[in-house]
Amino acid sequence: FAEILLAGVLDEELNVQTSIQIHAPDWPLERMDPIARCILYIGAYELLYANDAPAPAVMNECIEIAKH
Repeated sequence: FAEILLAGVLDEELNVQTSIQIHAPDWPLERMDPIARCILYIGAYELLYANDAPAPAVMNECIEIAKH
């Protein structure tokens, strides 16, 4: 599952990055912690392209991962 997510994020990196920047204009990606940015990319990819889990579940999982 992780490999699929990584491949998807890499394939759609520019689109994911653009979407994040549009929806979070006050949080430049270069200012974000690298780990938090990676978690955000994975969550954004899942929300935009994966469609295999409900949005609240994706967001909750990303929050839980970020807490650790």
